[in-house]
Amino acid sequence: MAATVLFVDDDALLIDGLRRTVHREPYRALWATSGEEALEVIARESVDLLVADQLMPGIGGVDLLAEVRASQPQVIAILLTGQATAGSVVRALNDGNVFRLLLKPCSREELASSVRLALAYKALQDQQRLVVPLLRRLNTVLERANERYPGIAEDHQQATTAMPADSRSLDSLVAAAAGLDHEILRAMRSLTGRFDL
Repeated sequence: MAATVLFVDDDALLIDGLRRTVHREPYRALWATSGEEALEVIARESVDLLVADQLMPGIGGVDLLAEVRASQPQVIAILLTGQATAGSVVRALNDGNVFRLLLKPCSREELASSVRLALAYKALQDQQRLVVPLLRRLNTVLERANERYPGIAEDHQQATTAMPADSRSLDSLVAAAAGLDHEILRAMRSLTGRFDL
């Protein structure tokens, strides 16, 4: 599923320019012309990245990002500002969870590359959220297997010591890891029926 980016700016000309710039990008773009409208969009849509202008009537960019961070901390943010003071930068980083701060006017290329980078970072965060619980579960399974079948630890030790001496070679490490993965999967398949996973 494609990522979703919400662009927020009260400048209609800038929004029109952004629409033309991002229409071929591989993400879904949503638009808002105020902080209040952005909060309405976020309440009904799943948003991965929020790109907001700092100076807007009503809810400004940093306040918007702080509200979004409080309710949906997984949303990544880019803040656009034409008047960056030390205080606003510190507040954006501390309160708004800003991934990147861009000074206006910024080039379309800079904005596009920042959005791509932020989405890549978001994808890594999402993968980490999925992988960490799986690794914990696998660790629990391996601990149970080791408790019930102590020989598995010795087999693992033998497989580990069989790794190539030249551990600096990426190819040899990848091949060794694949071999270990195969051995772990084989051991898990043989043990699956012997105890509850």
